[in-house]
Amino acid sequence: TVTDTSTALMWKQCLEGLSGITCSSGILDEQTWSGALQIARNINNNGGYAGYADWRLPNEAELVSLIEEQCIEPAINETAFPNTALKFFWSASPDFNNDTATWFVDFKHGATGTITREQLWPVRLVRSVQ
Repeated sequence: TVTDTSTALMWKQCLEGLSGITCSSGILDEQTWSGALQIARNINNNGGYAGYADWRLPNEAELVSLIEEQCIEPAINETAFPNTALKFFWSASPDFNNDTATWFVDFKHGATGTITREQLWPVRLVRSVQ
């Protein structure tokens, strides 16, 4: 896990499906938006992760806070978050102008946008630090 004290968030270091010190073991788990939301519920209902059972899909602003503007491909701190896929990542933030779309963050270039919920994309979970 990676804790950001400036935002009071704790992030899972590895993307879902990956593990190990360099997050290079396993197979990247890509989900639809509903599947991404379900991953957090499944982890929490099965005892949690790292001693916590309050993991969730981050909102768009939380995901954007991970973008490192001086980094591209990936646009994230690779020391803190190794083996980050060069793809869009689901947020929990729906697109209120389109009831079939949700906001994503692209960690290849550091961009944001909305995409239909049936697409398959990686998931990085977060929890609020009390």
